[in-house]
Amino acid sequence: MTKDAYYFPHDSNAKDDPKAVLLIEQLGLEGYGIYWVLIETLRDQPSYRYPLNLIGAIARRYLTSSEKVAAVIRNYRLFEVEDEEFFLSPSLRRRMERINNKRLLLSEAGKKGRAKQLQLSASTPGPPPGHSSATPGQSKQNKTKQIAIATRLKDIVLLRRKRTITEKTISDWGNQIRLLIEKDSRTEEEINISLDWYEKHWGDEYVPVIESAKSLREKYDKLLNAISRGGGSVVSLKPNCKTCEYNQKRACPKISEKGFDVLTCEYFKVVDNG
Repeated sequence: MTKDAYYFPHDSNAKDDPKAVLLIEQLGLEGYGIYWVLIETLRDQPSYRYPLNLIGAIARRYLTSSEKVAAVIRNYRLFEVEDEEFFLSPSLRRRMERINNKRLLLSEAGKKGRAKQLQLSASTPGPPPGHSSATPGQSKQNKTKQIAIATRLKDIVLLRRKRTITEKTISDWGNQIRLLIEKDSRTEEEINISLDWYEKHWGDEYVPVIESAKSLREKYDKLLNAISRGGGSVVSLKPNCKTCEYNQKRACPKISEKGFDVLTCEYFKVVDNG
């Protein structure tokens, strides 16, 4: 069964909901823990529901009783039961529906944006062979940034692999980073943010193994997919105000030290600007 890397929104004050307060009062923190085990179990199911006849298996796995698990499901209006066969959480379903809708909209917007970029590239004459539109100063500055990204990748790889990475290798990696930016339409900021995420999640489920700039370029889409499965997105230091109706009207409250992440913004809407 395919899992989407365990992500779901979780309010920090969930314990203060009246239903949760009653649950804790009657069953203690054990009951509250059972509640979150059930929520996490539901999150991993494709339809966000789970068979009632497996309550015993859950109880045995998490060292509690079937009676307590059944009580949490039936007695506190935290779950609903379908035809005495399955139980589900309406709250979890609503939250996941919002997240999945945002991901779908972002995916469609990304496809449209990439198609427009390709169309524009095809209709815009390029420079003559052997000629670069960048000035010598710009080219040197860009190369320095690309080498910096390559060095960042080297540091990540050496944290987990004992190998020799020479200056020539870094230079070659810098060229792969250049291709990732120029040919694949990725930005330096996006790549750096992706590498930050990769360093923290190396070895996690769905995360591709990246040990060179070439493999970074080849597996970059897989890396973005892993980030999305983990509940994140490649954030930007500025919100995309052209696609967010909320940001067109007022300052965005969702900018933090990590930047702007559309998956955490309740007001983000992708609009088709034609």
